[in-house]
Amino acid sequence: MLLIKKYNKKLKKQWDLFVEKSFNGTLFQTQQFLSYHQKKKIQDHSLMFYSNQKIVAVFPAAETKNRKEIHSHPGASYGGVVIDSHLSFNLIEEIIVQLIKYFKKKQFNKIVLINSPYIYCANQNAILDYVIMWNNFNVSERYISHATKLNQTPLKLLQIRKQRYIKQIIKNKLFSYKQSDSYATFYKLLKKSKKKYNTVPTHTLKELLLLQKLFPQKIILLLFYKNKKIVGGALLFITNQKTGLVFYNTINEKYRKTQLAVFQLYSCMNFCINNKLQYIDFGVSHLPKGANPLAPKKTLIKFKEHFGAMGIIRTVYEKKLYD
Repeated sequence: MLLIKKYNKKLKKQWDLFVEKSFNGTLFQTQQFLSYHQKKKIQDHSLMFYSNQKIVAVFPAAETKNRKEIHSHPGASYGGVVIDSHLSFNLIEEIIVQLIKYFKKKQFNKIVLINSPYIYCANQNAILDYVIMWNNFNVSERYISHATKLNQTPLKLLQIRKQRYIKQIIKNKLFSYKQSDSYATFYKLLKKSKKKYNTVPTHTLKELLLLQKLFPQKIILLLFYKNKKIVGGALLFITNQKTGLVFYNTINEKYRKTQLAVFQLYSCMNFCINNKLQYIDFGVSHLPKGANPLAPKKTLIKFKEHFGAMGIIRTVYEKKLYD
């Protein structure tokens, strides 16, 4: 029989150790990461599931303001249910059934889940998604992102023309890069780039500095130089032992036609391979603030495909508990 506990701060170490060794956990589902949202007045309602006194699943979640719905934690790119790597079909089904019963008893009207895509999972076992669908969750949204499987040297994964650009940059020493902690310089460049498209960065500089302090080995800033002048930067999140995510990639607009952006992503791929990661995620490829937030940004998709990237679906499941 499953035991369900509502998360509290005393369970932080247990939670994070479980996520680190889980089937589908990422940095985003750790309490260490979610803690930086505490000042945003999020009504946390995260759960821990135990079987025979052992954690078998966690669910990072929060209530909506009117307390009518429960959502995968809004502070995480992926929330969803995080499960142990060695669970049977029956136990996974029991976790989902009990999750539904728990929130129904608490009189929530709806549950919304966003699970980690398969590139973040230990293997391609799709039982969790099947069980969620079997228990009458509906797919409310599907987002497209792109990722590359790092099964060759980065150069071979690139489109032929991009390979030539990289070879020329390396041969002529047009750009260089290094790992850095100069976040203020990077953020100034990032803000200027975003402003051109009437957007702002997802994080404030203060938030990035806090996250880097919390995860000094997992949040990596690469700065790119032309004759010792900073001309671009990329921020990588090492999300788990399998996958890295390019969260920000920005350049000085003066270098838009120099293939600097290509060199930056190539360098991120190199970094991930050197750290024994299997995938690099280039992020969402749609227009979240457009009239239709699911509309594909085709120019961006084409650019990512030049790096051997394939489409990855982020699925949003929801289930009404009361009509």
